[in-house]
Amino acid sequence: MTDRDFKQLLLPRLRQIVSPKDFTIYHLISFDGWTPVQVAQHFGMRRGTVDTILCRTRQAARRELARIGEPLG
Repeated sequence: MTDRDFKQLLLPRLRQIVSPKDFTIYHLISFDGWTPVQVAQHFGMRRGTVDTILCRTRQAARRELARIGEPLG
């Protein structure tokens, strides 16, 4: 699965699965180059909360990839 395939197939589905705020946090860190500390400061959250959201969203992405038949690293 290429990066383009990933973005076209998984990201729209992931946006439906997780909350809008969780998706935004995931996208900022994974694709826009923000650090968890920057995201925590921006949203007024604790760093641990950001890490939990990121982990939960990545787990949802892995489950979705497994569902469509493409295991993730």
